[in-house]
Order: sequence, then structure tokens, then C-alpha cells
Amino acid sequence: MYSGEIAALLTTICWMVSALSFEASGKRIGSLPVNIIRLVLSVLFMEIFLVVTRGVWLPVIPEDGSFWLMYFSGFVGFFIGDMLLFRSYVEIGSRVALLILSFVPPITALLEWIVMGQLLSLQGWISMVITLTGILIVLLNKESNRVKLKHPIKGILLAFGGTLGQASGMILSRSGIGSADPVQATQIRALAGLTGFIPLFFILGIWPKVFKGFQDKTAMAQLSLGALFGPFLGVALMLFAMQHTTASIVSIITALVPVVVIPPSIILFKDKLGLREIIGSCIAVVGVVILFL
Repeated sequence: MYSGEIAALLTTICWMVSALSFEASGKRIGSLPVNIIRLVLSVLFMEIFLVVTRGVWLPVIPEDGSFWLMYFSGFVGFFIGDMLLFRSYVEIGSRVALLILSFVPPITALLEWIVMGQLLSLQGWISMVITLTGILIVLLNKESNRVKLKHPIKGILLAFGGTLGQASGMILSRSGIGSADPVQATQIRALAGLTGFIPLFFILGIWPKVFKGFQDKTAMAQLSLGALFGPFLGVALMLFAMQHTTASIVSIITALVPVVVIPPSIILFKDKLGLREIIGSCIAVVGVVILFL
């Protein structure tokens, strides 16, 4: 009973831990090396788990799902979306980036309307306006009777790009998972992400930075923690939650990440938090909740 809700709550905690871990490691070795190393680690974690617990060497999707939809959800989410999001962690910090990521549920609803023809209700539009208002309260700062961005525009755009990637990946995952084992489905998504990063790294000549990152013990410890709680446990728990409760409830609970990440972000990175940011964070979460009332 309430297994889906509990899994969604655990997902929120996992994503909070992974975001802080990836922010710390990204500042040490760069966001691109972090992306591929954490996927390699997560695939290894999942492979060990599947072999030991299920005797499965290669992930499969049952007939009521779609391997290719899960693959493309991973390519869009783990490769494109996370590449942009992780860079935004370095530019504006995980706390602000995750606040922007709270816009995923309304964007998902909008994409469903565009792609699947599911009309967005007035309630949905109200939700998006309120969520965006909360985000802008945090991002904008008024000085000398002028309103300007409080954080670098580059980081903000990267976070919004990551948000769009996450929303698109969620739609594809919902359509393709069927009754598949969440860990196997997650491994397919992670492998899809790797198929994007590997050729890109050859083109950009980033492999020396990746190998150097493997030699950084502190970064590898942070990455291992982030990979364990993010692409492995976090995403698997999210897919499990979506199989055992409604996607709306999962979205509501996981939208709490921007609020949950505030205390550890202050402690670990000495972030300064004002009343304005607290109010903005709460408004953004309220906007997400309204979408599914």
C-alpha cells in the first residue's frame, strides 16, 4: 500500500543527493566528464544488481512496452537533457537549476497537448503561470529601479534546456515502459545516453579530461555517490513509482526537490538564501501541485 508514493518520495531524496554530488564533482573536473563517468558507473551498478538478483545480463522490455521508446527517452533525457542540466549546475548551482527543473510537469503537460492532442485545461495554464512566477522571483533581482537577472543567463538557458529534455524523456518513458522491470528500463536509458556521449567526446577531444577525472579520487567518490542515487536508484524508483501510482502524484512529490535541496546546499556550498528565494521556491512548488489537484 502506498508503494508508489513512498518510491516517489525516495526518488526526491535520491535526486537531491545526486544533484549536490554532481555539482561538487562538476566544479572539480567539468560537467561533460561528469556526464559520461556517472553513466558508466550507473550502468555498472545496474549490471551488478541485475546479474546478482535476477540473473539477467542484458536488459529487455516486454511486449507491452517498447525498447526503442525507452532508448529514445534515455537519449533525450540522459544525453541531451542532462548534458545541459549538468552544465547549469556549474554555472548557477544545483539549487537554482533544480528550481527551474520544477517546471518539468507543466512542460510535460504542454508537450502531451502538442504531441498527443491532449488539451491542456485552464487549470494547467494557471499552474504554468504560477510555477514560472515562482521561478522568476528567484532568478530576477531589482536594483536601482531596474529588473535584471540575478544569475547568469547562460546557466538559466542551460537549465531550461535540461528541463525540456527531462520532460520529453518522461513522455517517452511513460509510453514505452509497459510492465518492464524499472532497473532494466533504466539501464536501457543509461546505455542510450552513453551512445550519445561517446561519439561526441571523440569529436570534441574530451577523453583526456575524462581519464584525468578518473584519477581525481575526491571527484570519483562524489560521482560514485551521485551515480548510485541518481541514474541508478533515483530513476529506477521513479519508473517504479509511475507503475504503481499516477504520474501526477509522482510529479507532485518529485517537484519538492528544489525545496529539499535548500538546507544541504546552504551547508555544503555556503549558499546565501534570502526570504525572496524561499518564497519563490514555495510558489514554484505550489504551481506544480495546482496542475494535478
